[in-house]
Amino acid sequence: MIKFLINTIFKIALLGILAVFLIEVFAEERNLEKIKIKDLDGNYCPKVGTPHYKESHILFLIDTTMQLKETEFNTLNRLLLPEETIREIPPYTKITLVNLNGVDKQASEIGYIFSKCRPRTGDGPYDVDKASFWDESGKKMGLRWRNFLREFEKSKQIIKEQPLGNYTQIIEMIFEISRMPSLDFGPDYKNRKLVIASDLIQQTRDVNLAPSCIQKQKCISWDALLQSNQGNRLRALMPKGFKDNPPKVQILYLSARTDRNLTTGALEFWQDYFEDAGINLDIGNDVEFESNTSVPAPKT
Repeated sequence: MIKFLINTIFKIALLGILAVFLIEVFAEERNLEKIKIKDLDGNYCPKVGTPHYKESHILFLIDTTMQLKETEFNTLNRLLLPEETIREIPPYTKITLVNLNGVDKQASEIGYIFSKCRPRTGDGPYDVDKASFWDESGKKMGLRWRNFLREFEKSKQIIKEQPLGNYTQIIEMIFEISRMPSLDFGPDYKNRKLVIASDLIQQTRDVNLAPSCIQKQKCISWDALLQSNQGNRLRALMPKGFKDNPPKVQILYLSARTDRNLTTGALEFWQDYFEDAGINLDIGNDVEFESNTSVPAPKT
């Protein structure tokens, strides 16, 4: 019984921490206005001219190029994408999933696999979620919420079932996210958050971190790459529109295969990259880690 209570308390605490990890940049939005269904588009997002139009957007960039193991997908699902965490995101926030799989398509050809605004649930946790006598019924709102979750779950299955990729275009994909109108992640949003789930090993013809980060266990630095023959190309691939009204960036570091002891310098590489893009990535606060990064002690 005591063990059960401890586990329950731990799970509640974990969800609370992860909810803060995802929504703290949107904390001011707890005082939300109710928007009539006729003023929402087909993706549950406020139409032009209505309150909260283009107010908040969270984009999840999920790197599946290394073909997620069952444990890695479970970590991703538990830490970033559970229903409880999505429910804590304020209503009308746009939630987008982009699958970076390194199969057949270049970064410029990749679209989203899910992109909708978080609808009202009919029963909380926000006041605006709750139905009233003068409002749409809680039953209808609950049905819309369940449809939203059903489509979200289908998108997660796409991530789970991805084959092994041929390349990993993280830099290129961030560049495309910053400029592609179809991904709708421009600086016209009041709040933006880019959440990256990845082992952070860029692998392309121009920039391949695998030899240094995996084979030598010491990543080349961002500054060294800028001084190399690829420097001009990398400068051309820096994100557009990030320095004015920069998005918040957070990372779920899937490091168990490539950087189990967190000593290769991969995080520092990306910290310097984002600094040049106008974004402060605080490794202590903006990075979550897999739970299985520690190696079990040998049996004696």
